[in-house]
Amino acid sequence: MNFHDEIVLITGASNGIGRGLALSYAEQGATVIACDKDEEHGRQLVGEIRENGGNGFFFYCDVRDPKNINELFDEIKQHVGTISILINNAGVSSFQPLFELDIDQWDDVI
Repeated sequence: MNFHDEIVLITGASNGIGRGLALSYAEQGATVIACDKDEEHGRQLVGEIRENGGNGFFFYCDVRDPKNINELFDEIKQHVGTISILINNAGVSSFQPLFELDIDQWDDVI
């Protein structure tokens, strides 16, 4: 596929599935906005995208924090442009039964 002229925002982009998606979209011509709270791996990812001729940006964001989300979108508008594709990949897992989660754990997972 050809994603030239597309701007893709990927939350949870620094590792795992998000990283794979970021590299794939960049390889297909998209401008990738990698968003994560893991700054070190996020910057490494964008460096790899750029080294391979792609266009990418990293923005720190903890998607659990509404202030971070607002700041993220302000930065994107100012420096990158309008998002074409959003991939909501950020998340955490809990390895205990659902009904044993306390409210803070529930909020974290959801």
